[in-house]
Amino acid sequence: MAQLIMIVDDEPGVRALLNDTLRIAGFETIEATDGMSALTLLRTHKPDLLVIDINMPLMDGFELVERLRSTNDLTPVLMLTAREDKADITRGLKIGADDYVVKPYSIKELLARIRANLRINKNLSTPEAMSFESIRIDIARHTVSYNGINISLGPIEYKL
Repeated sequence: MAQLIMIVDDEPGVRALLNDTLRIAGFETIEATDGMSALTLLRTHKPDLLVIDINMPLMDGFELVERLRSTNDLTPVLMLTAREDKADITRGLKIGADDYVVKPYSIKELLARIRANLRINKNLSTPEAMSFESIRIDIARHTVSYNGINISLGPIEYKL
């Protein structure tokens, strides 16, 4: 199954170029024209990576990343923007972007950075279950068992 990348940019030409490039490279894509549209799409889609421009109407890329990270959404973010000021780059990375690419960019480098971020995220992903001696925690189902017997835990107990 192809990995899904969300392109968030207000420029139709940029979205079209990225969409075509990523599809040729074997990815699936969805597009949003600004941060608000991206948040709406994220309610129904779970992309593997977001490519976000900074300068957009309604909600810029910085605010979008801040909102995502404030809800513990750890989807990898690559900021793709014409803003090359060191303060912008530092701010983007400080608020939670995983990578920052300045326009104009090389298609080969962009694809390499996307693949690297996807690979890193895959290696850091949470396992479905963990075990230690007789205790098993099923992270996907939020259950705990001891010697094969399920232990009834409330949400707070499970988090602890």
